[in-house]
Amino acid sequence: MELRVENLTKTFKKKKAVADMNFVLHPGIYGLLGPNGSGKTTLLRMIAGVEKPDRGTVWFDGFKTGDYYDTFTSQLGYLPQHFGYYPTYTVEQFWQYLALLKNLSKPYATSRINTLLKQLHLEEQRHVKLKKLSGGMRQRVGIGQALLNEPKLLLLDEPTVGLDPQERLTFYQILHELADDCIIFLSTHIVSDLDMLADEILVMKAGRLMFQDTKEALIASVQGHVWEVEAMPELQSQYALSRVQGQTLRLVSSQCPAPGARLVTPDLNDFYLYYFQKEA
Repeated sequence: MELRVENLTKTFKKKKAVADMNFVLHPGIYGLLGPNGSGKTTLLRMIAGVEKPDRGTVWFDGFKTGDYYDTFTSQLGYLPQHFGYYPTYTVEQFWQYLALLKNLSKPYATSRINTLLKQLHLEEQRHVKLKKLSGGMRQRVGIGQALLNEPKLLLLDEPTVGLDPQERLTFYQILHELADDCIIFLSTHIVSDLDMLADEILVMKAGRLMFQDTKEALIASVQGHVWEVEAMPELQSQYALSRVQGQTLRLVSSQCPAPGARLVTPDLNDFYLYYFQKEA
């Protein structure tokens, strides 16, 4: 199984939202990391077929997705950043409606809905109208609709927004269980999600692909640029601040920020700050 993106490009009002994007993905969990406005959502929309590219091609399992769109969507699960829903539908009614749109048989849809209610801890909300759910519960409903057809390609745009820590852990577990037989492409600017999930990370900036590598390799690229130093107010305005621990500052800089600063082992958050200091 393979997802191949070739020269994918999209321009809005003379600004390239995505520029000449090329990559290949196989079963596993891939993170798409970048600041807001970097083109992540546009890229996922083009892969899903929601947005038409100006040029370029998306291939899945050896065929052009645009030529066999019905076949492609039968294997696709997609959670947009802001998914639409009918507020007066219950959780079960909403999923039944979407199962119908996905051409799922009634027995199969019933079985999948029961499974997902249990996996996503929504059994008690089965007959609750969507407008009465919390934001985190509605996000779980959105995740569930993307999983209804047991997709082979799962596209998730900011899927953990609104989830509490326990809900995030449940979500991580579900994705890990799917990853052996599914290509999971997850867009986020929440670094901790990718730290927990991604086998490989694609990094976007201003519509272009900057990196595609393992978490370990990306972190290694900022080795020698992360420092700890005793807190001094002026340093926080001069350097990218990764975190504060008591009276110690963790700073990201290509040069020693102050006398007595000591180099420390970087993490994924440090990598992000190093390359996106302005956005951060």
